[in-house]
Amino acid sequence: MQKKSKKILCFSGWGQKFDSLEPIFSDEKFSDFTIESVDYSKFHGFEEFFTNFKNQNKDCDILLGWSLGGQICLKLIEMGLLNPKKLVLIAPPFQMVKDENIRAGMGQDVFAEFYKNFADSPDATLKKFSILTAMNDKNSGQIAKNLDISDENHEQLILWLDELKNTSFFDFDFSKTPKTLFFHGKGDMIVHILQMSYFKKRISDFTALQYENCGHAPHFSDVERFSDDLFRFVNY
Repeated sequence: MQKKSKKILCFSGWGQKFDSLEPIFSDEKFSDFTIESVDYSKFHGFEEFFTNFKNQNKDCDILLGWSLGGQICLKLIEMGLLNPKKLVLIAPPFQMVKDENIRAGMGQDVFAEFYKNFADSPDATLKKFSILTAMNDKNSGQIAKNLDISDENHEQLILWLDELKNTSFFDFDFSKTPKTLFFHGKGDMIVHILQMSYFKKRISDFTALQYENCGHAPHFSDVERFSDDLFRFVNY
C-alpha cells in the first residue's frame, strides 16, 4: 500500500502572490509532502473568505502562514474550519498598529500614510513594501528582487489592509492552537520582533526561532537553514 503524503496548506503574506511560499518546498526532502496554496486576496475581507472556505471542506496536516497569512491560519483554527496537527507561523502581527495595549507596533500615522500611498499608487507602493520587507537583512538585495509581488487584486488588497489594521489577538481564544513553530527575523521592520512574545505567552506548545541579520522574510533570507528547521518540525 502506498504511503499517504502529508498535506501542507499555505497562506502567503499581504501583497504577495498566493503561491509565493511554494519555493520553500522545492528541496527533495519535501517530495513526500503535498503542498497547496490558498488565495485569500481575491475575496473582500475575512467574512467573505471564511464563508467561501467553509464550503470547500479543506483539511491539512500542517498549516503554514506568513504575516497576514499567519493571522488567517490562527482564525481558521479558532473557528474550527481547520484542525491541523502542527502550525508554522512566519512573523505574523499580534496587532499591527500600536495603541495603549501594545507599543511594539507600527505607528498609526505611519500606517495611515502607507494606506494612502497604496490607494493612490498601488504598484509603486508594493515595490516599496518589498524593500521594507527586505530591510535589515543580510541578503536584502536578493530578497527584494525575488519577492513575488501580487500584480492584481488591488481593490481587494486595500480591504485586506483594513483587516490588518483592525486585527488584534488580545481577546483571541488560543485553546485550539496546535504545536506551533514561529519564525521571526530580528531586524523585521514590518512586524516588530517583540510581537512574538505576545504569541509565546498564549500558545501552550510554542517554539520560536529568531534569525539574526534578517528582516520580514526569514524563509527567503537563509533558505537552507529555514528549509532544515521547517523539515525537522513538520517531519518529526
